Amino acid sequence: MSATLEESNESLRHAVRTRLDATPKDDPKMAGYKAVTEPLPEVEVAEEMQHVTLGYDAETMKDAKDYLDAMNEWREQFQAWKGDGLLAAEGTTAKFGTGAVRSDSVEEFRYDLVSPIGLREVARACAEGAEKYGDWNWEKGMPVHDLLNHAIAHIYGFLSGDRSEPHLGHAAWNLLAAIHSHELWPTLNAGTLRGDGCRAPLEEVK
Repeated sequence: MSATLEESNESLRHAVRTRLDATPKDDPKMAGYKAVTEPLPEVEVAEEMQHVTLGYDAETMKDAKDYLDAMNEWREQFQAWKGDGLLAAEGTTAKFGTGAVRSDSVEEFRYDLVSPIGLREVARACAEGAEKYGDWNWEKGMPVHDLLNHAIAHIYGFLSGDRSEPHLGHAAWNLLAAIHSHELWPTLNAGTLRGDGCRAPLEEVK
């Protein structure tokens, strides 16, 4: 019975700490507030408490009650936010203190975290290539293995101490182009890339 109570207490502690960590300490209407859109976990404490009759000291009982009270308070606050419209409908995320909401369809991608310096050097490589060969020359089709070969050559050029050209920007461009080629041009890359277990390309096309 003691183990059952401890498991219940630990479940409550974890749920409350997780929710408290994920929630702003200030008024949710303040700017920068991002609502917690997932409902609070359902923790059936009442059923566990029915077994707590004798054999537990006052401190243990108080500990369980404190976490139960905190969970109840959280549920009330969650329902209040939902009622005020601060929590968006399913499929959207409340982002702003103004009440504006928008789709969460790009939450998987953090474009805002990409280095602008790195992108600048990729753009420089794009400009150099466009000047030499034309804007869309590379999209006529370049296989992954060739793009990776150039990327590796630029990386080793940089590692060797050569600063005669922006090797890292060119390496990054080739890597991005390799991703593009691998996703969009499977026919172009057929029979040129190793398979699972480092199998030679020729084994892949048999």
